[in-house]
Amino acid sequence: MAANIQLNMIGMVSPFCLLAFKAALARLKPRQVLEVCVRDPDVVADLVRLLHHSTDLLLEQVRVGDHYRIRVERAGRAVAGDQSAGIYKKGHEETQ
Repeated sequence: MAANIQLNMIGMVSPFCLLAFKAALARLKPRQVLEVCVRDPDVVADLVRLLHHSTDLLLEQVRVGDHYRIRVERAGRAVAGDQSAGIYKKGHEETQ
């Protein structure tokens, strides 16, 4: 699934990373995907910790060369007419 928003935070300092991540996530519609690139492993840990306290789904956390890629799916019910209408994810479980 292609990312709806891509956020390159390589070289960005920690507090700004968290703010930029939360702002980008807020712009997503339910079931859309945010892809984040970040170099600092402490920022990765902070982002993952933040996601554990949300209903959004961590799709991927992988190291790619000198940085990390995180992909997140926004929680919520799909819009009517969407192929996945009627299915939504809360946390890490899928529900109908």
